[in-house]
Amino acid sequence: MLMFQGISSCVELKTDAEFSPTKALLELQKRARELFLALSKRIGILKDFLGKLVSDWSKFCLKDKYRKKRVSSLSMLKSIGINP
Repeated sequence: MLMFQGISSCVELKTDAEFSPTKALLELQKRARELFLALSKRIGILKDFLGKLVSDWSKFCLKDKYRKKRVSSLSMLKSIGINP
């Protein structure tokens, strides 16, 4: 979990986009074998893998905008004036 948190904190998002940890964790699970192979190789290979993973997360692991029933935590914090 600490490794996941550390990697996910590197994701840069466009404005008004929210990161979906659930989607990101599922993507990391799909790539677990690739991650462990990169861990056993040179540091450059691991760096390349993590860079591509973070880049893919910032594009494909976003929360869906169709949720209308419940306000997201990020939206609630922004509405009361807290900018995380």
